[in-house]
Amino acid sequence: MNESTRLYGFTNTENMARLRNCLRGEAREVVSALPFTAKDPADIMRTLEQCFGRPEVIIDRALEELKRLPRPGQTAQELNSFAIKLQNIVCIMQNVDGKGYLRNPMLTREVTSKLSPHLRSRWCDYAEHYGSADEPDIVTLSRFMMREADRALSHAYTSVASNKESPKMLKWQRTQKILALVPPAKAPSDDSSTSEDEVIINNYTKPKKQQSSDSEHNYESSEPRSYPSEIDYLSLDSHSEDEIPATPSPRPLQLQNESKSYLPNSKENSRPTTPPSPTPPQQNDCNIPEVPCSEVQTPISSASMPQDIMNDSILHIPTIPLSPLINQMFSPGPSNQPLPFTLNSVSSVLSPNMSPAAPNTRSKRRQNTKPKHPAAKKVKKFVRKPLSFKFRAGKLQYAAIFEPPKHDFSPDPHHSILDYFTDFFSNDIFELIVEQTNLYSVQTDSRSINITNDDVKDFIAITLIMGVVKMPSYRDYWSRFLRYPAVADIMPLKKYEKIRKYLHFADNSNINDDRYYKVRPIIEKIRLNCLKMKEEQRYSVDEMMVPYKGTRAGSRRQYLPKKPKKWGMKLFVRAGVSGLVYDFIPYGGEDTFRNHSFTEYEESLGLGAKVVLALCKTIEDKPAVVYFDNFFTSLELIHHLRQEYGIFSLGTIKSNRLRGCQNKLLADKVLAKKGRGASSQIVCNDTKLAVVRWYDNKPVTLASSFVDSHPMGKIQRYSKDTESRVEVNCPQIVKQYNAHMGGVDLADMLIALYRSNFKTKRWYMTMFSQSLDICVNNAWLLHRRDHADPKDRLPLKKFRIQIVSELLHKNRTRVTVSQENDPPKKIITPAAPRPTDAVRYDNNGHLPMFVSYGRCKYCKNGYTNITCSKCILRLCLVSKRNCFYNYHVK
Repeated sequence: MNESTRLYGFTNTENMARLRNCLRGEAREVVSALPFTAKDPADIMRTLEQCFGRPEVIIDRALEELKRLPRPGQTAQELNSFAIKLQNIVCIMQNVDGKGYLRNPMLTREVTSKLSPHLRSRWCDYAEHYGSADEPDIVTLSRFMMREADRALSHAYTSVASNKESPKMLKWQRTQKILALVPPAKAPSDDSSTSEDEVIINNYTKPKKQQSSDSEHNYESSEPRSYPSEIDYLSLDSHSEDEIPATPSPRPLQLQNESKSYLPNSKENSRPTTPPSPTPPQQNDCNIPEVPCSEVQTPISSASMPQDIMNDSILHIPTIPLSPLINQMFSPGPSNQPLPFTLNSVSSVLSPNMSPAAPNTRSKRRQNTKPKHPAAKKVKKFVRKPLSFKFRAGKLQYAAIFEPPKHDFSPDPHHSILDYFTDFFSNDIFELIVEQTNLYSVQTDSRSINITNDDVKDFIAITLIMGVVKMPSYRDYWSRFLRYPAVADIMPLKKYEKIRKYLHFADNSNINDDRYYKVRPIIEKIRLNCLKMKEEQRYSVDEMMVPYKGTRAGSRRQYLPKKPKKWGMKLFVRAGVSGLVYDFIPYGGEDTFRNHSFTEYEESLGLGAKVVLALCKTIEDKPAVVYFDNFFTSLELIHHLRQEYGIFSLGTIKSNRLRGCQNKLLADKVLAKKGRGASSQIVCNDTKLAVVRWYDNKPVTLASSFVDSHPMGKIQRYSKDTESRVEVNCPQIVKQYNAHMGGVDLADMLIALYRSNFKTKRWYMTMFSQSLDICVNNAWLLHRRDHADPKDRLPLKKFRIQIVSELLHKNRTRVTVSQENDPPKKIITPAAPRPTDAVRYDNNGHLPMFVSYGRCKYCKNGYTNITCSKCILRLCLVSKRNCFYNYHVK
């Protein structure tokens, strides 16, 4: 809103109109009457920010407000303001944080340091008697401050009210009582009761003072029963001037949508108010308060007392309302103190002519009806109405024939192998890994490991090499016997282990309810890069397993017994026929579709259909065809894809999802008797669906929205009887399915060839390696598609090695920042391994040889230039020390 106001120069009035038009649902319920009562749109935006902001931000603001609380002054007004602000902050923290921050003793110390010595002394006594171990001290302190504020206000009001109990005041009050008994002008003379159409005079002026002193106090009248008002508090039975009635105790002000009110007879819950005027409230058809919230200072009505009483300063103590956040977003917890006025109750405070007692006549009840807050409508569960299918034997009239897409796949001559890879694993991903890895090292050990982009590129290069050249353990690449220079020369083992230890992709301080939050940033970046590819025309949707047998993945780990890798995380993938992965969604139970939206009808279709819809909504080039298996297929899904999205689909389908049309197909036994190649077809041209059951080794049922059995073709099948291949009839729908369904399986096979597997307990490292392999395979498939000449194509293994080479050398000097800052170190030749005892004592081939001087490996202080030709160890061979002999003899 600030940006649009700056660009187009909207005024506050125009912004308020914009907010009234755009606010809907929960946002409209939160702001309530603010769009009609507030003057500044910033108040509404601040309320929305509080209600829908993150809990940690709300906690931080509450703590900041607590620190900025001013010291309460000596007046009742300042003490009341301090107590209400403190209670507001405590309520926010209580509902957002639970018991996290409230138990911090620094909060109580921060508040008590602002109190006077007298209040601190009273607080110590109160805490000793009323404190509880189950309740945080700051909550008890908040209740204590509200009690002290109530006492101060009650004392101040009593002292002022005692000065106002003058004969003039009593006369005016009794006059109001008598006027309430006067019948309407057109009422019959014998009708002394109040009729339903009674209208109370609003413009009555206070009578002039009588000359006779006796007339000022000798009003005698009986108390009416049909009109309870503030005059019920007065005693009109007194016959002497000495009997002056006491000031009426304030009645509780009933707040709309509030479960508590200020009780006048309670010791701690007394809040002074003045009885309102008997003048009836004006009718408001829109139930919208006309007085701005900013003008509401106190529930005391100015129409209920003479002007000379209202001019006193003590009656103008402002009541600071709680933020709408408390009443709208949270439900107040149990407390002995009632909450102050909130936004929900502001409509009951706005009317200056509100009566504290409910009227008895029908017209007054209509006039005094408070605007009710709109109750939240109960959302009815969406009931899916099944489609009416009219299947019959015949041919599909709405079959579709597709022409191959005309895409220009001419390669860019300046596009290198590394550029193909970075089209998916882009530079911002490298920067994300550097940032989050350094941050995680600081969060863990309070010290950054200070890795750079080049370090991450080296780490990725090592990971890709390990996918091609596999060893039992990653330490074997640096071991003495199995050392692999292509890996060991890139970086030392300790540095590799340090990066591997702290490798991270998300900020741990921003934990949310996303089950894949640890890898969500990098997954989304790779997914968006995959969506930038030029699209094909035919896709397959299927599951892809990310192998993981650890125990730290929780319910993310799935078990699929029919998959080659039975244990692991599951991805739902949309891939082209070529094996290119265009889109994928990690399965997370109820959290699977956190970034996707569906209509009520789509929600009712089930998990499999929602997966297909979520993956197909990102298809831009249409018409397109999508193939899937019986886990996803339903007749409603196939019809919905063509009807709403213009996407044709085909898939195998289970018999229990045929909506009764399976009875119109030939039974499995009948097809088995007819032999291999037998088929049965029914169509519903109203919904553009075709269902075909075909028998090969066993029956299979397929459904489609664009193809049926015709034209019937032939395929080769192996026959056990003739022990040779024979031709079998094959419907066109089966040919289409077999030709285009294997895109996801092809991508999974390519990943399995050179999988960059992290043998680790951390499940998110396995997800990262799977994403990395998807990027490599997509880059390789794009390179093959752009280079039609077989001479220019590279095998997948060479392509991975070429990526490694360019990661290590392209635009790099191979000198990292850490190596530049470190002083040069002397290269130490690794020590030769000692021979085993079987070689040491075999007495075969141990001959002395002359080499350079060095320390003897047998004695402690000897130096010699003689070494064993077989053991490759320096051993002394002199008259006084024959270490050569002693070493080879038991």
